[in-house]
This record gives sequence, C-alpha cells and structure tokens, in this order.
Amino acid sequence: TGAAANFVQGQILPLGSGKLYALWYADGALAGKKYTGSWGSQESIGATTAGVTDRAPSAVVDGSSDIHLIYVDSSGRVQYVKRTDSSGTLEAPTLLDGAAGNVYPVISRDTAKGYLYALWISSGSQITGKVYTGGSWGALSLETNTRTKSRLSSLYGVGSSANVAWTWTQGSASPWDVKFSVLSTSLGSRTVDTSTLQ
Repeated sequence: TGAAANFVQGQILPLGSGKLYALWYADGALAGKKYTGSWGSQESIGATTAGVTDRAPSAVVDGSSDIHLIYVDSSGRVQYVKRTDSSGTLEAPTLLDGAAGNVYPVISRDTAKGYLYALWISSGSQITGKVYTGGSWGALSLETNTRTKSRLSSLYGVGSSANVAWTWTQGSASPWDVKFSVLSTSLGSRTVDTSTLQ
C-alpha cells in the first residue's frame, strides 16, 4: 500500500490456483488488491476512523473465490461488503448494525453450508452478531453480559456451524480475563473462562 500510517492492519486470502487477495486498514482507509502473478490495481473498499485498531475489516473467501468482509465505519456501524471475483466488483455495503459504538468486527464461514457468521462487540460491551444463510441476515444470540470486552477474534472457516468459535479479552483493567466461546448449544456452558477474575 505504501501508506505512511501508524495504524496499519492487513489480511490475505487464498483464492486458489496461486491467486490471492490482500485487504487492509491504513489509518482509516480500507482497500485491497488481487494477485494473479502480479498485483493488480488498488481497490477502495471503504473508510472508517483513523488512528484506531478496532475497526479493520475481517474477511473470508468462498468456493467461488468471492470475498465476504465486514468492517466498522466511522459512525460505529457494522457494514458487510461482498467482492465478486468473476467481475472484480465490490457491492455497495449492507448495514448489519446501525447503532454507533461497535468495534472489533470479525467474520467466519461454515464451509459445509456456506453460511456466514458476523460478530462484533457492541457499544454496550455485548458480543452480538448476525448469520447469513441465504437471502438475508438474521440475528444471533451470543454473549449478553455487559462487562468490558475487547480484542474479539474468530475462526476463519469451520466445517459445521456448531463449531463457529470466538475469543476475546474481558475486563477494564489488568489482570484481564481471556474468554473462549462456541456456537454449539449442546454444551452445558459454551463459554470457557481462563480465570474467575472478571
């Protein structure tokens, strides 16, 4: 990217046949490039707040090499964007959460069914999300406690929706607690605590 920015985060996605797609956050600008033996032109994905580390895009790729990504815009809203590989076009953003103050967006894909799971930390410090099973996005019920949370991450791809899993830190001061959770409802308690501090 060549951006002279203090806040740069990136991700690279395999498209198959030696092709790649790189996307990044560079001090507020969201962009990407496709590699097909050499790097193509830079594509503008969107923009968000500069000088932060909690709004960068998170992306997955499907069997058609189409890219699905989410990010938090400068108003704190969660946006979903699809890039169609065959045409090289980026669709207009789809609003997943219009409330302000959302952070740490992540996305996972059920590789068996093609479902998409978008998660983020809301302004109320709850982990919330939506699932796309074809046609439209539906609500997910996740972590509802309101203890301070940060640094949310999730698995890139899973073979079953029951295996969608995520981790985050919890607490407002050291020592922080690290939490792990999984979507499966067959567990007695799906959240694993590394301690009982928070």
